[in-house]
Amino acid sequence: MDSVGALIITVGVGCLVGGYLYARSRSQPANKTMEQSKNARVTVSGTFIFHITKQFFFCVAPHFPHLAPFEEVWIYPIKSCGGISLPAEKLGPFSFVRDRRWMVVREDTKRFLTQRQMPKMSLITPTWDSQNDCAIYSAPGMTRKLTIPFKGIQPDGPRYDVGIWDDTCPAIDEGDDAASWFSEYLGLSVRLVRTPDDMQRKTGEKYRAPESDNVAGYADGFPFLLISEASLKELNNMIGETEYPIIMRRFRPNIVVKGTAPFEEDNWKAIQIGSVTLHNVKPCGRCKLTTVVPDKGEFGGPEPLQTIQKQLGGNFGQNLSHSTGSVGKSISVGQEVTILETKNL
Repeated sequence: MDSVGALIITVGVGCLVGGYLYARSRSQPANKTMEQSKNARVTVSGTFIFHITKQFFFCVAPHFPHLAPFEEVWIYPIKSCGGISLPAEKLGPFSFVRDRRWMVVREDTKRFLTQRQMPKMSLITPTWDSQNDCAIYSAPGMTRKLTIPFKGIQPDGPRYDVGIWDDTCPAIDEGDDAASWFSEYLGLSVRLVRTPDDMQRKTGEKYRAPESDNVAGYADGFPFLLISEASLKELNNMIGETEYPIIMRRFRPNIVVKGTAPFEEDNWKAIQIGSVTLHNVKPCGRCKLTTVVPDKGEFGGPEPLQTIQKQLGGNFGQNLSHSTGSVGKSISVGQEVTILETKNL
């Protein structure tokens, strides 16, 4: 049954039940006062109106474009290191132009390294120097900071293949100084690499979006991750009290929205922010990285992963791909998110 049909049946049943209860409230016993009878009718009418309104928003409203405020933009220039909250950001072929363009790999295997193996990577903190168009990284115990220009430390550095999940993709080595800085902090021989502009790392064939190049940089699998504030709040309600707070930074979203119902974003199929079109291609499956406490650089117990697996099917947040026509355009905090199409879940 489609949503409109469900609404019609709901309204019909609601009218019958509401009418019956209202009629009963009209025929109060003689010992009931007029004020008590009036209160009863108001209670029944209010309940009926609430029920119909709720059904409207969950059944009919998703069929029409509506708006949600756009709250935060986040980039993570180096995969699995700290992020930067920005007022606006431009889209490139892979994602935001400065998002996960770099990655730390083991020197011996050339395989990617993340907080799953090295939770202290969460303490590698960037700031963006807009004047010089570079990221400046610091980390606990490091006596000097590392500067990484947007164009790369060595744009024409050696190229070789690196491994990320099941993919093998090209990389540009960023030199011995950067490798030494990360190796010293992590206590492991590593290299810092950057995505070549011509890299074509395709997203999973099953989850490709229409009118999109469907390529990702060094993200786990997709260009963007979106989460609503309401969903995080509801997740915290499910979990209850924890030793360490379950904050948004544990989930590393690129786009945070507010003013929605909890998990409403799960039902979005296509959205628009300004002139940028984004397609919701897959729920984000969660792993133990969510159990890293960002400000401590260590694992902090089973939550929130335990609750996500038990109550949310292992997913939290939505993976998005952008249309080819959105490349070169920007989105800004404060713009409205227009829901163009829903999945009718």
